[in-house]
Amino acid sequence: MKPQLPFLELMLSSVCNLVCQGCSTYSDIPSRGYTPWSEIRSWLEQWQQKFDIEDIGPMGGEPLIYPDIMQLLRDVRSMFPNSKIRFPTNGLLLHKHWDVVDWLYQDGNATLKITAHVDHPELETSIQRVWSAYDWQPVHEYGIDRWRTKTGLRFQINRPEIFTQTFRGTYETAHPWNSNPSAAFANCHQTTCPLLYHGRIYKCSTSALLPDALARYDSPNKDQWDQYFDNNTNGSVGLESSAEDIQQFADNFGQPHMICRQCPTSQDDCYVPHSRLVKFR
Repeated sequence: MKPQLPFLELMLSSVCNLVCQGCSTYSDIPSRGYTPWSEIRSWLEQWQQKFDIEDIGPMGGEPLIYPDIMQLLRDVRSMFPNSKIRFPTNGLLLHKHWDVVDWLYQDGNATLKITAHVDHPELETSIQRVWSAYDWQPVHEYGIDRWRTKTGLRFQINRPEIFTQTFRGTYETAHPWNSNPSAAFANCHQTTCPLLYHGRIYKCSTSALLPDALARYDSPNKDQWDQYFDNNTNGSVGLESSAEDIQQFADNFGQPHMICRQCPTSQDDCYVPHSRLVKFR
């Protein structure tokens, strides 16, 4: 029997139409390009042989910018007929991609999550269109207030008030928090969000993406980061990993790991009001 992985995010691209300082995927750094779906699909097909993956979600950047997004949805559903598809978006491009919303509705085994980072007429119009297009009933699941259609599609809107800085300083001066891993994990909003990135599966987007983000700034304080960025110690698994390591990764889902030491705790000065940090790109 394969180990169970309750959820897996697929990193598509860091390209985003917003600049949010404190972004958990570091999409506030200007980026271009994306990973072709054929390449991500190849990795996913191989990981499907090693994990029983329950739920899957695309991740950006902004997933609606990704040019292969409809093909991704169709292929994921074909590969994982019983898995829930979790679709996150900032909602600003929904009016151009109503086919995605309608596909999620028709499929039913899916969640549409809008994170409203800005007050914008186009976003509010799209939210109202979602409300009026389908018949919704309120549901409370996993501590979250959502709405549900008769097909099974869930819909939720998040309006965050703060961002959490996952490292000390700026990109040019970044160094780790070196926290107690359990305390940092208790402060984390990615506790159950492993990420498939360049063929490996990481515990979270921070452990996956921060090394590449800091490399764009000449890897400041490299000696302090080496212990966190080494694939032998950062808790990630690759297709070459042993069955024992893959099982350990699955067993650690939703639990602290030593990699969590790099992030802040609730006692650290790591929060900045959301409204001060978001702008359009």
